[in-house]
Amino acid sequence: MAVIKGEKPDRIPWIPGMNEFFVKRIVGVSSNEPFTLILYAEACEKVGADLFWGFVPVVEEKINNVKVKQEKGEDYIITSYETPKCKLSTKSVTNADAKTTYCTEFLIKGIKDYDVYRYIIEHTEYLPHFEEVEKVKSIVGERGLIGGSVPPTPIMGFIKWHMGLEKVSYELYDHPKEFTELLEIIHNKQRTYYERASDAPVEIFRSGESSSTTLTSPKIFEKYCMSQLNDYAEIIHSKGRLFDTHMCGTLKDILPLIAQINMDTIEPITPPPTGDTSLSLAKQILKNKIVIGGIDSIIFATFSPDKIERYIADLLSSLPNYDRCMLGTEEIPPDAKMENVDAMRMAIEKYGYL
Repeated sequence: MAVIKGEKPDRIPWIPGMNEFFVKRIVGVSSNEPFTLILYAEACEKVGADLFWGFVPVVEEKINNVKVKQEKGEDYIITSYETPKCKLSTKSVTNADAKTTYCTEFLIKGIKDYDVYRYIIEHTEYLPHFEEVEKVKSIVGERGLIGGSVPPTPIMGFIKWHMGLEKVSYELYDHPKEFTELLEIIHNKQRTYYERASDAPVEIFRSGESSSTTLTSPKIFEKYCMSQLNDYAEIIHSKGRLFDTHMCGTLKDILPLIAQINMDTIEPITPPPTGDTSLSLAKQILKNKIVIGGIDSIIFATFSPDKIERYIADLLSSLPNYDRCMLGTEEIPPDAKMENVDAMRMAIEKYGYL
């Protein structure tokens, strides 16, 4: 909390993301067990990490005049939306070997689905839903920070969940007018979402934006993300709250643009080889923001404990006074070596105090 408030901490915080299968492994429960905050909090204690849970639902979405159905199989979920116009469906699959869940059928297949999806958006009502906040606070207590979950910009929502990167790229070229109009409709609707969410009794809100130049060019980011994120930030700041954006991977070429967005924190800054941005570079360009990251996830699976210690020592030496910085990573992978996780904890204890 000291860093969030703009104060200097006695030790640099470490708030890693953790793959749910890693969490279950370290806590000692079956991979089939539901993934919960209680498990995550226990895993944070075991690895010596600080706790930031930015996934608290604070808005209930009520879709009127649309039948939403789910079909659940052993390793898949099909969700369908039946409207008076037509039906849209999406399918996600969990791969036990890869230990991840991914979309195999996107909700919007092309321009023929625009009107149907527009109908769904226009008939969606956003209602304040703060009951979960108190439940989460009772679990986290003074151990960490909780954040309300808010949606990403429309184009990033399409890339990640509703259409996929390849199809979004085609739609921007084949149907730029219609696609942009649909994104504007969603953005205006999401302003209402943010207005409802901003009254929640939390200090910070987290958008799972996932921006990077792996997914969007700087020009597309500038056109479809910057003003939208500033609109959301304005709503949140009007209630005296903070705005966190999840942006990982390759960010170097859009750092000057990110500097013009009024978010308060950005995480997780990802260095090479997975990303292209060091935490010190991000801090240099994003002077007025809290930057979180600096650790590439792959080192937990590929490094030795000695190499982990040198990595952290070098990283921390590049961050004078740890001003407005936290250590973080996209996630500790399911195949992380426990000796490396332990080495990370010990290195931060050794080098992380001012």
